[in-house]
Amino acid sequence: MCSGEKVDIEIFNPAAQKIFGYNQTETIGRSLYQLFEKNEQSKIKNLIDEMLVNAARGDSKGDSIELECIRKNQTSFPSRVNIFATLHNSQSIVTCFIKDITTEKKHNSLLTEEKKHSEELLLNILPSAVASKLKSGETYIAEKFNDVSCFFSDMVGFTKLSTGIQASELVQMLNEIVIGFDDLTDKYNLEKIKTIGDSYFCVGGLHGLNAQSDHPERILRFSIDTFDVLQRFNSKSGKQPSEQINIRVGINTGSVIAGVIGRKKFAYDLWGDTINTASRMESNSIPGRIQISRSTYERVYDLGFTFEERHLNVKGKGECIAYMLHEKHHTPALVPSFTDMLRTSLNILQKKNSANLETLNEPKTPTRNNDNITLTINQEAYLSPNNTLE
Repeated sequence: MCSGEKVDIEIFNPAAQKIFGYNQTETIGRSLYQLFEKNEQSKIKNLIDEMLVNAARGDSKGDSIELECIRKNQTSFPSRVNIFATLHNSQSIVTCFIKDITTEKKHNSLLTEEKKHSEELLLNILPSAVASKLKSGETYIAEKFNDVSCFFSDMVGFTKLSTGIQASELVQMLNEIVIGFDDLTDKYNLEKIKTIGDSYFCVGGLHGLNAQSDHPERILRFSIDTFDVLQRFNSKSGKQPSEQINIRVGINTGSVIAGVIGRKKFAYDLWGDTINTASRMESNSIPGRIQISRSTYERVYDLGFTFEERHLNVKGKGECIAYMLHEKHHTPALVPSFTDMLRTSLNILQKKNSANLETLNEPKTPTRNNDNITLTINQEAYLSPNNTLE
């Protein structure tokens, strides 16, 4: 308990002595404000002054504030200060209860970290907009989107490849490739839906930046960049082309239904014919190529890409028109071996030598120049078939 203009301490109980390390004789007569950090003293002084002004008007009431206190040994600790100020015979009387909240602060900080971690895990499972709905208490999530673009990829020959490697190598391989694709979804503001075995499924056109109307272009450019991911992986692996990873890609644009299903290991998923068609575009594609549907083609045909029109007999849909992106627009996933590159170089060299020899053996045509006959002769050195200079 304190009194006077300086709010001098008059009573300093045993609990306060234990918290601050002072005995009663060391504190009686000292200003209450000296128990707080210097940069905190003005806060409690202003609060008490305001309370005393209100008390003079007959409006005495309490208040609470969190401040940093100073112990006798000059260490600080967080506190919650409950204050009641009034006037008695024109004398200000302030009652102050101080609680050390160090442990409470640590618990709250830990809870905040755990909550943040839980939210991050939730965002790894669900789109942020859907996660927000679940956190707000919604239990039934179902949405219809009239315009989205769907990407499906599938690894070529994965089943055969997976039987010949260790489990750890298989998971490491899939993880590295999927992480590369995940990074690209961030780059192009796409939403990863799931992986199914060796297949990757993502969409554009759902929520936020993802919903912008250029999603067909973004998902096509995403598809192009996936081949860079594969080429880097294959190059680093050092394996023969027959053992490297390649994919087929299919894209379609249309309407879908989206929602969260299940109670255990719940998942955000999409349904509709648009999904099925995207999957068919992939399964009817060619290894190392990107195939898109007519609905996607109509949104990207004028962006400078070259496409080959194809007529497909698609299971469950009959004949469909599809468009294969020209492979010049993306790097090949497979990296040729050193032997393959050497063989290719030798073939090019042999073709060049053959062309040069044919030129040398062509009959020379005489030409007249001031009645003097001269022959035009190609004065170049040529490599003979046994690579000797002729």
